[in-house]
Parts: sequence; C-alpha cells; structure tokens
Amino acid sequence: MRLRLICLLLSGALTVAPAAWAGPRSFELKSPDGKNSVAVEVGPRVSWSVTHAGNTVLAPSILGMSLLDGKRLGTATSVKAIKRSTANRVVAAALYAKRSTIRDHYNQLQITLEDGLQVIFRAYDDAVAYRLATSFPGQITIVNEDVELRFPGAPTAYLPIADCAPAKKKGVDCFHNGFEETYTVAPLSALSQTAMAFVPVLIDGGGQTPKLLFTEADLDDYPGLWVRAPRITKQATEQATAPGLTGVFAGYPLEEKVVGTKWPQMGVARRAEYIAVTKGARLFPWRVAVIAAHDKDLADTDIVYRLGGETPRADWSWVKPGKSQSEWLWDNILYDVPFAAGYNTETYRHYINFNARFGLGYMFFDAGWSEVTDLLKLTSAIDVPGLIDEARAKGLGTVLWASSLALNRQMVPAFETFSKWGVKGVMVDFMDRDDQVTVNFYRRVAQEAAKRKMIVNFHGAFKPTGFERRFPNALTRESLVAFEYNKWTEKVTPDYELMLPFIRGVAGPMDYEPGQMRNAQKGAFRVIESQPHSQGTRMHQAAMYLVYESPYAKMGGNVSDYLREPEFTKFLAELPTVYKESKTLDGKVGEFVVTLREAKNGTFYAGAMTGSSARKIELPLNFLPPGVFNAEIHEDGANAARYGADWRRIERTVRSSDCLVIDMAPGGGWVGSFRPKLPISGKATGRQP
Repeated sequence: MRLRLICLLLSGALTVAPAAWAGPRSFELKSPDGKNSVAVEVGPRVSWSVTHAGNTVLAPSILGMSLLDGKRLGTATSVKAIKRSTANRVVAAALYAKRSTIRDHYNQLQITLEDGLQVIFRAYDDAVAYRLATSFPGQITIVNEDVELRFPGAPTAYLPIADCAPAKKKGVDCFHNGFEETYTVAPLSALSQTAMAFVPVLIDGGGQTPKLLFTEADLDDYPGLWVRAPRITKQATEQATAPGLTGVFAGYPLEEKVVGTKWPQMGVARRAEYIAVTKGARLFPWRVAVIAAHDKDLADTDIVYRLGGETPRADWSWVKPGKSQSEWLWDNILYDVPFAAGYNTETYRHYINFNARFGLGYMFFDAGWSEVTDLLKLTSAIDVPGLIDEARAKGLGTVLWASSLALNRQMVPAFETFSKWGVKGVMVDFMDRDDQVTVNFYRRVAQEAAKRKMIVNFHGAFKPTGFERRFPNALTRESLVAFEYNKWTEKVTPDYELMLPFIRGVAGPMDYEPGQMRNAQKGAFRVIESQPHSQGTRMHQAAMYLVYESPYAKMGGNVSDYLREPEFTKFLAELPTVYKESKTLDGKVGEFVVTLREAKNGTFYAGAMTGSSARKIELPLNFLPPGVFNAEIHEDGANAARYGADWRRIERTVRSSDCLVIDMAPGGGWVGSFRPKLPISGKATGRQP
C-alpha cells in the first residue's frame, strides 16, 4: 500500500475515497519551495489561512456561496473527497508583454464537499489562490459568494476607494465606476463602513511580514469582485475580530437606461437581489493572493496571466504589438502646420505621416471621428475610409475609438464595416461597470474582433483578470488614473505613479498614455486642459514605457512637440512594447522602481523611476553577457529638479563587470539600452533650459 501511495504521488495526483473524510477536517497545502502554506478547515464553515516562512499573512477567512434556491454551499457540510496534484509546465504565451515563456509550477488541493461545492486551492512560490466549482444540472442563480479576508496585527491598506458622487448624479449606484481612483493609504481598521474599493488591493502587515496583494483571475460570465469593511454586528463588537475585508458584488441588471449626455452609456436602473445567473456546472473566478517578501516581487509576478485561462488553439500571429499617437489628450491642437488643426482630414493625415515616419505601427482615431452614439455616422470633415487606406499604404494599422453604448447596439454591422475599411483594432470606452452583463460584453467584443483579426483596447474598464491569455488580441486596458487626469486635476503625482507597478500593474497591461513632452516639477505644475503637462521629469515619462506593461502603447505627447525633437522621439518610438524576459531589480511601493527587460533581438533595457524624492541608485551590469556593449543612456539633466523637461543623452561602452549610477531628480527617471558593441559617436546631447 505504501508503494502504491508513492507511485500515485509521483504521477501528480492523489484521490482519497469519500468514506475516509466524513466530518470536520483540516488540510494543508504547500508551495513547491515550501515557503507558502495554505491551511484549510472544513467545519461549520470552510475557512482558509496563509503563512509565509512561518509568518501569518492571512488569518482564517471564510468562503462559500449562496444560491437562490436556498442552498448555502460551504456551510455545515463535510468532505466527500480530496484530490492532490502538482504541475510544472512552461506556458508559451501568444503575446505577453513581460516574457515570452512562463513557468507554471504549483501544488493543488481539490476538496469536494457533500453539498456539491468544490474548492480548488493552488500554492505557488509567489502566490496562493482558490476558486469554487459546482456541478449542478441546468442553470443556477447565485445570491452571493462569500469572500472574506482577515489579517493579523494592524495592517496598512492601499485601496482604490470608489467615489460614488458621479454615479449618484446620474441616478445610478456606486457600481457604476470608471475604475479610475488613486490609492487611499491608511490603517485597514480605519476603513469606513460605507466605503467600497475594487481590486487589486494591497495589504502591508508591517515589520517582516510579507505584503499581500489580493485580486482575481479568469473572470467570465460573473460579476467582478469589490471589497468593503466587514459589517459591524453586536456579536463582532463583543468578540475580538481580526481586521479585514469582505467581498461584495454588483447585483444582476434587471433594467437598464441611458445615462450621461456628452458620453452616454448604459446604466442600471434596477438590480436583482442576486449577482449572477449562470451554468450550474462550471468553474468560478480565481481569488488570488500574491505573497511578496520584497516589494519588487509584486511587480515581477505573472500569476494573473497564469491563472487567466487557456489560449484557444488558433493562429494568433496576426496580433501585432506597437504604438500610436494619442490626439484626444491635446484636443487635436497642432502648431507649425500649414492648416487649421482639428477634426478634419488634414490633421489625421498629419498623424499618419508622423506615425509612419517613426515606425509606430498603428494610427489611432480617438473619439470624434463618428457620432458617439452611432459608429456608422461619420464626421463629415474627416475622410475616415480614405485615411485608413493611406495609413495602410504606409504600413500602419488603424485603431478606431468606439463607445460601448454604440458598439453594443451595432456590434455586427460596426465590425463588418470596420473590417471592410481594413481597420486593425478598436478602443472600446465607457463601460464603467463590471456586473455579469458587462463582463460578458468584453468577451463578445474580443470574440467579434478576433473573427476579423482586430486588436482591442478597453477604456472605462475594470482591471485585467488574465483575459489577454484567453484573448491575445485584447492587448491592453485602462482601469487606472492615467495621464489624462492632468488635464483637470493635480492628483497624478509621481508618488502615485510609483504605486502602479506594484498594485494595478500586477493585474495586467496598463494603458497609461505616457511620453509627455511638457514636464513640470510640483511648484511649476498647472492644470491646463487643452495643453496638459506631466508632473515630474521628461525621463520619468520615458521610463514608463519600460516600467509599465502595454503591448499596444500610445505616445501621449503633442505630435508637434515630438517633431521639434526628432532624436528623442525616435528613441521613444523604438522602445519595444513586448519582451523576451523581464525582471524587477529593486523597488518600493510609492517610492522607486528599477526594471530590466530583454528584447527578443538581445538588446537589454533598464528603466528607473522615482517618486517625489530625488534618488541615486547603483546599477550593476552583471545581467549582461560577456563582451563589450554600447550603452545609450537617457537621464535627467542637471537642471531637471527645477525644469522638468531637462534631460541628456550619453553614449559609452560597458561590460558586465561595470556599475552605473542612476541619478534621478524629484519625480525623475532614467532609461538605458545595452547593445553588443557597434561604433559610437561619444557625443552627449540633450535639451537644456
């Protein structure tokens, strides 16, 4: 019997007969390296807790599900069967910004309960995760999923708390949100009972306790996860309870209405008391806890992609990364041109010529090329089909902006028209919801786009959940306070921008629209809606192309500014958007980050950003192979601390034994590229105040 047990373990799976596991039981699951450990208790409720190297990072937290027919899955039940397995495979990504091959190594515990609920736990070296599964016939209606997180000690939380005021003005609930909030950093115990936040959220236990980032993966046909403070009850006030968060979900939409005027969209007029109507036999989204002993580990993980589902067997070679201009940020303002810039053919032809000159790969029509509510009614002054032909003749694919309201109404005719024109992608905007109906809209868009070999960029969107693994054509999405907020607020600070790689960036690609050419330090920054500036330095903006992942990236500066500095523009344009391998060398949430990426052609790139404090960092070049390399360095200029647009370029030869010093001004940045030795000029160039 012992020999048979060993053979089963070596084969990767062990199933235990149901009769062996009646009554409350405890189970343990460890990560391959043994550091992360999940403890599962099946009793009156099913609970789980997590330790890392013996330190508790998640206290016992309940899970379960309630159905409309009265079933309370995961409550007062016993174990029917358990199954253990392990996996160690390499995932070949069709198109993934961070790395071309991904190692998927985990241990798994599957617990089947007598009430019909399955709970699947996975322990990785960088994370732990669980998902629920059911196998009921027909459809089920889910009233709620119990997602509870309890933490030891007095942790600090980084929470994107929803501002409900705009939704209330439109007569809808707080679940109508663009998922664009900065992070409230405060003790978790101070979270208001009325506040709601969407994931990812970051929990810092302090001291030597690893940080825990919580999010979800493989979200489909189900509402997205939000969190709030646990409700205070009389029992809770009488008993000591660990601080925590409780999951909350948008109710299923029963009745919708159009809300808003300038950017109309579908809002929910009436929601059900249940959250989803779905197949009775299915897997539900992964609940993912990233465990990071060091802050840099947060930015390094690809766990959400690993858990995002399977890529369909198909030819995805047509999915191309690239960049484009982003004219909406500048209200189509140009200068040094012989025509009146605006929403007209001459302006967009100018963009085509710019994008082709610098080899960006895509030409972008943001909002304004058609009526917002009708994608088949074109702006008369813009020859959209003709310009698409011109762009294609110059090697550019065209991406068209579309409101979700119009695209939902015109899904097939719009895509058919776009395909006839030769469009290569769409940017879909203003979903501003993540209930079940809206989540399924994303799938429909990606499917219809893929049929016609088009990429997709989601704006007004909820966070990524590994969707780009199931749909490699879904290249990027917003779900963050991006550069555009500089047009009307001062909230986009360098410190906030240094939180993104460690929180929102963990979930997946970020469409931030960096590369601004007008840069101001804090004292000089002003809100100018049609001529926005960035806070921090020019090189802070440049480094975002390396630190922030986005296979389809936009150059957010004014095209006329770019044309005045063609050498710098060429440098930005040539920075890749997908890489063979990536590694975060160092970093701290909200303070600084140093990112290393290796391109498929063997060139190494390093990018660094700092928050509001100036910073010097040593960069050993031991990542380079043997030999001599040409280093091209772009760094903050001598006066960047007062004049944000000051920068300089340096060329030199280096070896793996060398060490460079990265010297960044407040809100600063640094970018270096390292290529096998070629002749160099030895010149230093830059923009001086």
